[in-house]
Parts: sequence; structure tokens; C-alpha cells
Amino acid sequence: MWRDALAPASHAYRGARPACDGQYRWFCIDRVAARDDENGKIISGTGPAYDIEDRKRAEDALRRAKYKLRQIIDAVPAFSGGGGPRLEPTI
Repeated sequence: MWRDALAPASHAYRGARPACDGQYRWFCIDRVAARDDENGKIISGTGPAYDIEDRKRAEDALRRAKYKLRQIIDAVPAFSGGGGPRLEPTI
């Protein structure tokens, strides 16, 4: 079970910046298992962590924009018939 936790993976998490300035930001860590040379047993996990705050903010803005667009689309009445050359409803 703990071996699955050290399988190669990417995880996003919110944490304090290493600069210890009190700011919390989104980070992503690409974890890779470190193995011993003799028999390939997993001895630890390590990997780089990088700041993805801008990406998370962009994803959030896109999610809000999609929600607003959906509200606008749902508020527009739909025509039940076809439209003539001047887009008048036809029966």
C-alpha cells in the first residue's frame, strides 16, 4: 500500500512558500520513487515541486466564465419553430 503512495505521480497541493513570507500558493509535485541499487526496493520518494498558482487562478477564472455563459444561454428563450428571412417565427 505504501508502495502505491511512492509510485510516479503528480499532485497539486496548497502550501506555504519556501520563502517563509506567510503566503500560501498552489504547488505541484512530481513524485518519483527512489530505489536502492542492489534489489530495486523503494527506499523513499522525491521530486521537484513547482508553483502553479497562476494556472490555478486561470482555471478558476475559466470555470467562473463558463458558469456565467451558461446562465446567459439558459436565460435566452428558445424558438420552437423555424425562422423566416428576418428571423420571424414561422408556424
